[in-house]
Amino acid sequence: MFLFWDQYQQCSSSNDKPNPNYRATTQSNPNEQNVELNRTSLYWGLLLIFVLAVLFSNYFFN
Repeated sequence: MFLFWDQYQQCSSSNDKPNPNYRATTQSNPNEQNVELNRTSLYWGLLLIFVLAVLFSNYFFN
């Protein structure tokens, strides 16, 4: 998180100099493959969220 703090300050500062990383952020993604979320992955994800919710419920409601 803190590794990108300098880049965040450069992007959020309101100065008139151009950002050298602007061209790199506007290039299109060459990977056109769609991301598949099948039913098994959905169930594993929901199970993970449910298990974590049960484990941390005492922390959330305390």
